Amino acid sequence: MVNVYVLVTSVSPLTAFLHDVGVVVQSQQRQGRPLKIRDFLLQQRGASDSHQALRQLKEVLGEVLQAASNSEMREATARCLLCFQLLTFTLLFRGSISPVIVQLDTKLNFSSLSNTTFDRQITRDQILEDVLHFLLAPPTYLSSAAQVGSCRGTRPICLSQGHFLFLQRFVQQLQTPFPFHLLYPRNSSFSSSSSSAPLSLSELQQQIVFLLQKDRAEDVNISTNKEPESSKQGSVCVDPHLRQIYTEPPLALTPPFSPRIKEYSAQVTFDTVLVRIRPKPVSSTCKVHLDEQQGPRLANYPVGLGTSRIRILVTGGSQQHLVVMAIYTIHVLREGRPILPMLGDHVMCSFLQVCQHSR
Repeated sequence: MVNVYVLVTSVSPLTAFLHDVGVVVQSQQRQGRPLKIRDFLLQQRGASDSHQALRQLKEVLGEVLQAASNSEMREATARCLLCFQLLTFTLLFRGSISPVIVQLDTKLNFSSLSNTTFDRQITRDQILEDVLHFLLAPPTYLSSAAQVGSCRGTRPICLSQGHFLFLQRFVQQLQTPFPFHLLYPRNSSFSSSSSSAPLSLSELQQQIVFLLQKDRAEDVNISTNKEPESSKQGSVCVDPHLRQIYTEPPLALTPPFSPRIKEYSAQVTFDTVLVRIRPKPVSSTCKVHLDEQQGPRLANYPVGLGTSRIRILVTGGSQQHLVVMAIYTIHVLREGRPILPMLGDHVMCSFLQVCQHSR
């Protein structure tokens, strides 16, 4: 079973994107684990069939969304262009290369992930953060002449300001590297027509997808003749910062957490004797260790009276030659034993037990 997460940014015309991280639940396990969809399909289908399996997955999801979109269009309900909806699809992979949709949730579902290891909170925060960055990316403004549009030519394009903004956002989302990949419209859904009728918004979308993917294919062919450099830098920790620090109980850090700030303080109550902590790095190529270079990434820290220090090391390099790139420090102050006042509005009670023996 695999949970995949879909972001629908428009119903009419239908526009949807697939996040590259899913939650995989093996049949023998109760808890799931976050995993990139490409890596999961590579493990299940091998290198030869994984690309076809991903295309089939996108096609199955696209058909369901298209059917739902057609049903919505029959209703006379006004829909906004720049709204969005997050969906969770539960898929079952059997012998066929095409998955079966088992369940659809109209919200994010991470119930199969563990709370103890912070996997549920980390995956939820990561996807929501990706959604906000994806939807709220600064727009690239067009010139005033381009915004007016043109109604001349063999197939005139007459667009309102709202439709221009919609297409502008769509092009920007396709060209910006995000963990969301286009699910619909598909490239195969575009077909040129000799009609002189104005292009609809949906046809313009399909034409944009067709042209952008054509340009990417040409860029790939050119880059194959050059020596790849990204493979050499793929395992290098280039951004040695933390994305977030997860703790249980939650610590109120002072100052509030920021990836650029390296030292914090926090205060806990007297009855807090353990703090479970798991830092999360910004880049997956960076590793985190607690207290020392070979320390764990998740640990339960005993908190003594007074001030305790927790060190978080962000490292790079190989397992044999770790290099410390950054150090974060948290000073945890545990409150002293509470002292009850000798005088005050307090009443001491006692109980008298009466025992009766029957003969």
